[in-house]
Amino acid sequence: MTPLRKPVTRLSTDSVTRNGRNLVVILGPGALIGFREHGRRRIYTTTIGACASLAMKQTAAAQRAAKLAARAAKGKGK
Repeated sequence: MTPLRKPVTRLSTDSVTRNGRNLVVILGPGALIGFREHGRRRIYTTTIGACASLAMKQTAAAQRAAKLAARAAKGKGK
């Protein structure tokens, strides 16, 4: 892998905000990631580790909910 030495900016392909705007994602050196709406100036930054942690928590919650739903469906079938 190539280390990140200067910011890289990319535009998302789907409109993902409530306004229908695309997101601009900025990967910066020092394990920083930033998000902003296309056409706006305000940038929301966090660490890549925090994003990874959030993604893991969301995946675990979805798996837990699916497992609970499967148990509930199995219990109703009796």
